[in-house]
Amino acid sequence: MADRLAFEISPELRERVEATIEAVRGDPGDRAGVGDLISTIQELTETGLEYYFLLPLELAEVGGVSRSTARVGVAAARQGMPHVIRRVVGSMSEQELLAIVDFLDGMLIRNDD
Repeated sequence: MADRLAFEISPELRERVEATIEAVRGDPGDRAGVGDLISTIQELTETGLEYYFLLPLELAEVGGVSRSTARVGVAAARQGMPHVIRRVVGSMSEQELLAIVDFLDGMLIRNDD
């Protein structure tokens, strides 16, 4: 297994990721499942941007102007990414969709209680 960096997600997002993986694996041709996959990838992307970019700036107590600039950049990415994600994921074959959910499943670190 390759080394990985991970970011924290809410229990609700974890449940959505798992449900989406299950739905797409169950019927990769179901457009509702693909829609859920698209929205899940969008949310994971936003969460990752927050975790990997904005949180470290906050923890480092970077100046307010720099943090504001970073927030503007992240907001711009948030506006552009959904279109790209919808277009790319929405045009994938069933085999490609299965590869994407396999990737997500491999990235999901489950902390069993």
